[in-house]
Amino acid sequence: MKLFLCALFLLGSFNSFSQDTTKEKWHSSTFININTIRSTGYILTKKDSLHFVIEGEDTLLAVDKKYLKNLKTVNTRKVSVKYEPKDSLFLETYKNIVFGKNKNAKSTLKIWKDDVKIYFDPSVPELHQKSLMNFAEGISNEIDSLTIRKVDTKKDSNYFIYYLNDKSDKDFEPKIVNKNGGYHVTWNSKQQITSASLKINAINVKSSEYQIAKLKFNLVRTLGYFGEDASLECNSYFSSCPVIRSLIPLDLEVLKYHYSYGVYKGTTRDNFEKMHRKMRSTLRQHPNAELYIDHTL
Repeated sequence: MKLFLCALFLLGSFNSFSQDTTKEKWHSSTFININTIRSTGYILTKKDSLHFVIEGEDTLLAVDKKYLKNLKTVNTRKVSVKYEPKDSLFLETYKNIVFGKNKNAKSTLKIWKDDVKIYFDPSVPELHQKSLMNFAEGISNEIDSLTIRKVDTKKDSNYFIYYLNDKSDKDFEPKIVNKNGGYHVTWNSKQQITSASLKINAINVKSSEYQIAKLKFNLVRTLGYFGEDASLECNSYFSSCPVIRSLIPLDLEVLKYHYSYGVYKGTTRDNFEKMHRKMRSTLRQHPNAELYIDHTL
């Protein structure tokens, strides 16, 4: 998924603010970047240029509700979502989890665009399957744009889970080299995760409790190819502690934010930070402004 953004927006739109003072009154209106307008085939006129508004490096045009409705009809592959401000402490934690602490890292923000369809190999105990699906469905129920479900055949799945219970068992994903198991994920050019494999080496991890804990840990990490933040409490699934974890409120907040359409999908850390700086700067100047981010699907 690609976000178009430059200065305030590139191929984006936002609603101006409404503010009453003793000296002036700003009227609510919707402004569209002229590049978005041109992309629909509309030819701008001299009359339109009289209503241009300059915001940073962007040229915007005020449009009425009728035009906006027509634009949404034309751009059926786009969705515009209100920007979601977050405090700086949360954003630092989120960036460390998603991009790592390396400021120059090329890591990108990755999501599952399609439903996560899990197939369990017969090597996975039934009790473990039920435990993981109860956990997964609990997360899925909290996040509108993320669906995790179990499927009955491998060909219908995009997420494969298996155990190594004996040295003679087939290792379906040899790219998972950790002696206790782990995961392997793939993604497309839009940074959308398309498939995953999860392995538990029950030969080395003998406790059923720890096997289930590793299932849940790896599932959470594969929901965004997430890393960790060493400053978090050990119970967090995004901490660096080698312990059995539980889903704490911060974990759920990270997942909800990650799958919010108000987040810059597919971006790098540098572009993510630039976008937030621009948004915060605009909100400082116009506290009542409603800012929107356009995504192409």
